[in-house]
Amino acid sequence: MDNFNQDDFGFGDIINIHLETAEEATARNAGKHFEALADNLKNRQQAVMQSFYGANSTASGPMGHCGFQGFTAPTDDGCVAGQAMNRLKSTGPLGRRFGIRNFGFGSLNCSLTPNSNAFSVSDLTMRLYGTPGIVVLSIQQEPNCWRSFTDHGNVVHQLKPDLYAATSDGKYEDHWFFEYDTGKEPASRIMRQCKLYEDYYNTNMEQRDTGAFPVVVWIVPDEKRKDSLLSGINQSAEIRHKELFLFILPGELETLIRNGAGI
Repeated sequence: MDNFNQDDFGFGDIINIHLETAEEATARNAGKHFEALADNLKNRQQAVMQSFYGANSTASGPMGHCGFQGFTAPTDDGCVAGQAMNRLKSTGPLGRRFGIRNFGFGSLNCSLTPNSNAFSVSDLTMRLYGTPGIVVLSIQQEPNCWRSFTDHGNVVHQLKPDLYAATSDGKYEDHWFFEYDTGKEPASRIMRQCKLYEDYYNTNMEQRDTGAFPVVVWIVPDEKRKDSLLSGINQSAEIRHKELFLFILPGELETLIRNGAGI
């Protein structure tokens, strides 16, 4: 018989067979677990990123329970939001753009009270993204949501809503201008702002651009303020299209978005 060696069969290199250890199996399964967890968190993190990139927020502080509903204790929402923010901060674009050195990101806390209008808008953005059964078609934050128009006297006016959004429940599409009211301004000033919105409505500019005029939603701090502004709009002789305006408490937002404007 002719002599042969292992090279004739393509086995020139020694074959090493490695049996997976218990520790390696645990690590592999943990990797799969975290991949699945990352997929589950994707929508929440996208909402966080949309909120921060859109608002160009530079403040440290609470994200509240926006987009993180469904946890047992009220403080759980804020804590989970903080954990999500910490993940985004340590990896990915949030860590690069919103670094601790430039913007003072300390440890995010679990407080639910917004401490600035920017964070109120961020809170609102995440609540819209977190509303079950609703698709956010478009979001415009300041200054992209501002609108300019000229009245009959050629005077230029500028509306500065805190947020514009278009949402859909799969059947209907709704358009919204959101105004965050702290309750510190006199009701008369809010009424003047409403009249300005009505003047803009009468130009038909928004309707030509989007096909509909957004409902103007004032998010107010308490029932007393809500009643005061409702009374003011109903008694106003100047504002004819009162159906353009809604006054709601923060807790009524999800119901409004799910039910639609209805006008």
